[in-house]
Amino acid sequence: MAPPLGGPEFVSAEYVSRRVIDGIEKNHHFIVTQPAFKPVLAKYAKRILEAFDYGLAHEEEIGCAPR
Repeated sequence: MAPPLGGPEFVSAEYVSRRVIDGIEKNHHFIVTQPAFKPVLAKYAKRILEAFDYGLAHEEEIGCAPR
């Protein structure tokens, strides 16, 4: 199976279930079951933050401002 989004291969169901149980027991808001996907997520989050920066830097050109 090809890795999604150019990321790493998937991990076992046993690994995921142990991470989920641990996260629930410790009341974590986020439970990471695919730690190797961190670089893919970081790249995606960077693109989102760049979109915010662009929008804020070009408010006058666009002709709008936040309320």
